Amino acid sequence: MSIPCEAGPATTTQRPAPNSIRRTITIDGHRPEGIRGPIRLSGAGRDLATTSSQTSVVGSAKFALSIVSDADYEIDSIASHPDLNLSEVLLTTSARKGLRRRVETLTDDTRPSSSLLVAMLDDIPIAAGLSRLSMIHKEARVPISIGRRRNPVSKGHPIGICAGWVADSTMRASLEAGNSPLLHDGVPAVAITSDDEEAWHPLVPVEPNGYRRWRRVDVDANGDGATISLDCFFRDSYVDDAGLERIEHEYTITAAIDRTTLIITDCRATAGVLPSTDCENAVPSARSLIGSTIEDAKWMARRDLIGANTCTHLTDTLVSLMSVGSLIRQLDEIE
Repeated sequence: MSIPCEAGPATTTQRPAPNSIRRTITIDGHRPEGIRGPIRLSGAGRDLATTSSQTSVVGSAKFALSIVSDADYEIDSIASHPDLNLSEVLLTTSARKGLRRRVETLTDDTRPSSSLLVAMLDDIPIAAGLSRLSMIHKEARVPISIGRRRNPVSKGHPIGICAGWVADSTMRASLEAGNSPLLHDGVPAVAITSDDEEAWHPLVPVEPNGYRRWRRVDVDANGDGATISLDCFFRDSYVDDAGLERIEHEYTITAAIDRTTLIITDCRATAGVLPSTDCENAVPSARSLIGSTIEDAKWMARRDLIGANTCTHLTDTLVSLMSVGSLIRQLDEIE
């Protein structure tokens, strides 16, 4: 079930502002043998610097990995650029449990693209699970119980995990009534890419039944030099059998950071698409990071932004947004 919120889904991507750094990331997932089969993930990303006179690529990264199945999520192959010896760190380990702790050790300050690659790898645990999003929507049309077979959307929904899964939520009520909580197929997306090469890194189409996680963050000197402005876009979407992209979650976040202290002076989230109206109750949680430094906010979000007044997707996006220290340093270098 996904609904357009008041702001609605994005329909375009603005050009980068002068004196800014833009980071774009996409993570694609596919299960070519079906919902219980092997998982293929691939990621691409780019850091783009824009001055008053020119735009240049200051970092790029990509990876491809395969996961045996969703029984244990074991990674059985992985390759990346830049090569950060990922095989030594991640091969035969879980793509979900403990992966983020392992990739945090990989950043190499002597290689500009390493922080970009680490930011991409941080999305693997969630992307691995969401790679079945299209197939979950198709199976949502199957009755909850048929003999011994159970619809996978009926499993694993503990009360209070997020704003959409509280005791009196609409999705929970649907499930309790014996129906699927996924009442709609997601909001059809309008292309947010264009012929403007500065908007996003080069993208390949997502194949039918595939999944994509989109991230964009702009780090802007904001004219006065004393404040850093952040503008972030996040989307989880899948492509249906007919080749139509459908949006499951979409947020934009804007934030202001004191350039000297790196303290967050403002942080606001806006929902574009969410699974249900109940999910909108999580939007104010972004403001709880105001007054913290970006480094403290990253850990506070992971520790505190959980439960009935939050959204796991929004929290995850706030964590990624607060990992912008390397982009701020790049901004210092181009001014």
